[in-house]
Amino acid sequence: SQLYPEEMRVALESLKIIEKMTGEKLPRREAGTLALHFVSDRIETRQKPRIDITAITEDCTRIIERELNTTIDRTSFNYNRFVTHLDYLIRRLETKKQIESQNRELYEQIKKMYPDSFNCATRLTEFIRRKTEYEINDEEVLYLAVHINRMISRI
Repeated sequence: SQLYPEEMRVALESLKIIEKMTGEKLPRREAGTLALHFVSDRIETRQKPRIDITAITEDCTRIIERELNTTIDRTSFNYNRFVTHLDYLIRRLETKKQIESQNRELYEQIKKMYPDSFNCATRLTEFIRRKTEYEINDEEVLYLAVHINRMISRI
């Protein structure tokens, strides 16, 4: 949650309060989930979403199925992770806070190792750009490719 340090700080404090009030110590990883809820709530109260995330998600799912000639199990854990990632990607675009790091080497590796997933991620970002008018950076393409690869891998 480097993207949202203030929300993460509040979430960690919330875990302490929950422990004090209930005697139940929640795992630290729950702070990340709480932080994302705080971000989501802040975004929703500050602005009405003008982007239909549900429609974009369904369209992206159809694009993946068509491009990769597959059927995605919409009840699977990996699909749910993809949907969550897409939701937060759109929210990050709206708040102009895309993921940024120095993962150029990983980007190139994923591009080589999983060309179908990578090309599909590139097509999705072009589609999202057309729908939202937001540019999407390579880091976001990388993470989309990883999620797509997870969904289509029958592991």
